[in-house]
Amino acid sequence: MGERFPIQFGKYLLLEKIATGGMAELFRAMIAGDQGFEKLVAIKRILPHLTDQQEFVHAFIDEAKLAALLQHPNIVQVYDFGSIQGSYFISMEHLFGQDLDSIMARSKEKRSPLALHHVVSIVSRICEGLDYAHKLKDLQGQPLHLIHRDVNPVNILVTYEGEVKIVDFGIAKATGKNTKTREGLIKGKIGYMSPEQASGNLVDHRSDIFSTGIILYEMLTAEPMYRGEDLEILAQVQEARFEPPENLNPDLPPELCKILCHALEKDPASRYQSAGELLTDLENCGCSISPRLAAQSVAQLMTTLFCADIEAGHNLMARLSEISSPDAESTGTQFRGNSLERTRFLTSYPAKQKTTRKAFWYAVATPVLLGGLLIFSMEDNPFSGIHSSSVPSVQAYLSTGPRSGQHGKSLASAKFNTAMEALGEERFDEAASLFEELLSDRPHLASQISVYHSQALSGQALRLMQKDPDRAETLFIRALQMDPNNLRARFELGSFYFTTRNYPKAIEAYQNVIKRDPDFHRAVFNLAFIYASKQDYAMAEQMYQRVIDLSPPYADEAYFNLAVIQSKQGRKTQSIANLEKALAMNPKNQVARNYLNRLRGSNRS
Repeated sequence: MGERFPIQFGKYLLLEKIATGGMAELFRAMIAGDQGFEKLVAIKRILPHLTDQQEFVHAFIDEAKLAALLQHPNIVQVYDFGSIQGSYFISMEHLFGQDLDSIMARSKEKRSPLALHHVVSIVSRICEGLDYAHKLKDLQGQPLHLIHRDVNPVNILVTYEGEVKIVDFGIAKATGKNTKTREGLIKGKIGYMSPEQASGNLVDHRSDIFSTGIILYEMLTAEPMYRGEDLEILAQVQEARFEPPENLNPDLPPELCKILCHALEKDPASRYQSAGELLTDLENCGCSISPRLAAQSVAQLMTTLFCADIEAGHNLMARLSEISSPDAESTGTQFRGNSLERTRFLTSYPAKQKTTRKAFWYAVATPVLLGGLLIFSMEDNPFSGIHSSSVPSVQAYLSTGPRSGQHGKSLASAKFNTAMEALGEERFDEAASLFEELLSDRPHLASQISVYHSQALSGQALRLMQKDPDRAETLFIRALQMDPNNLRARFELGSFYFTTRNYPKAIEAYQNVIKRDPDFHRAVFNLAFIYASKQDYAMAEQMYQRVIDLSPPYADEAYFNLAVIQSKQGRKTQSIANLEKALAMNPKNQVARNYLNRLRGSNRS
């Protein structure tokens, strides 16, 4: 018999089982507090039949103690540990996203190779987490010399918001402890081991660096580093024999190939000596690829690859909201709930309510920026052309034309109202179809409903961008033919052309936006990004300065990108000055701070 959810587990409510492993099972759960506070968490609980086996219990406790010390944005966060009803458990951060293995598989399936700036950004975040873990000290200030030992794509999670998290430090050990199980099997995934780990020798933190290099290799080449059966792979791993990455991807920048080969040196002494060193080289190389590596750029990648999964998240959260409701007869608990949508930190997905319209546009229509961060203002209305005061004027026209009888008027009015309702609820296909029918019956209404029809076509286009890009482009163009002042459609068309690397058309689209609205700072920012990519630094500087003059909330990003292109031209004094301005506006801009420190260091040297 399967378990019936939800299940009360101490202060937690288990909502559903996510997975079962060899030692533990994982649940999606919720914890409730005073004043309607609710938080979604993941519960890892030791399997019931192992609770009496001390070896497994001690291993689970060791994992919990270790995980509790790891407090870093690029490592999954542990909240709680204990024993309830005789079962040991770990409560940890609940994340919506995909592991790197799934990301690479989906990328291959869609025949859409991962962009270099996405790869560098993701691997840089892995390095940040590992560097922190490798340098971690215990509560007495003594170094733990921690090694993950199982760095592989399955243990790297990327959320739909673009965060990168290292998971499963369950087999991590301190330097000097045995690397083998009692049965003599080497722990870890063979194809992602370092040569010394695969040989059963003592390992240190540099083993994790080699494993990270394998991930970088496979993301850049879209091919596994080793091929064959396990024993064949083991021999290759022990000798560090692999096809040179440039043979599989001739377009790789030489600097990136050099970094990769350095991380994959067979001899640990010849390898990067810290994940921080690898991080520094990746960030320096990344700046030549893209002025700014940002989580939002990775979030756009996730939206591109997993749009259907993100939509499924809406349904999941709605279902979990119903499960947690006190009205659900099956709960049999005193749990208070049914307000998942109230606490924004619960999940990447908003609950499926009327208020999700803006959130949807943020998730699906965030512009692709050159390393830059550009978040749509939550005050922006994607249907800005729709005003309630405009509706009566359209209704007045519905009674005119060749079918102006009362019955015809009623049918047309009903169709118009249904189309407007569908548009407001983002049922774009239905709205567009209804507007087409209305125009077929009453073509003289074209000028009155063109704004709304254009919005419906734009929405259709956005949802087709990945599945059918040709159709999406056609719909965007039709939308603009109907309403040339639909700036959002024009802006999204520019972003579409950018993602398909049609830079001339992207430039044209953004210029048309700016021509109609000189204060449309998002278009100016993206245009600056393209010019920087084309190494037209004069135009890029002009555009970034224009963004700064418009004073958007992300002006620090404009200062940063301006500083990068000035540095590329050897104008370090100006670059440093603009980095200082970026940090004055946003002291939390850590990438700007790191870049500033590097420039100051090079000046001193």
